Amino acid sequence: METMEHLEYLEEQMAALMSQNEMLTESIGNLMEKITQFLAMQDPELSSTSDVVPKTNHVKPSPLQEFSSEREMGRAFLNSCKLYL
Repeated sequence: METMEHLEYLEEQMAALMSQNEMLTESIGNLMEKITQFLAMQDPELSSTSDVVPKTNHVKPSPLQEFSSEREMGRAFLNSCKLYL
């Protein structure tokens, strides 16, 4: 019987978390809409939500070193090429 009580408790907690998740999702949507409206009032060209999300900079990988033609280093060179691509 104790197992059933644990299962019921977990189900209640899961339902509460799902409800909380729905409320947070709705709140975030409302905030995004208000930010978009605010930005549209400031600058009409910024009316889409994709402009609100900051763009991230990507780190460029270092260039590959030239292959030294050594047979022992062939696999390592191929692996570095795969990682680079």
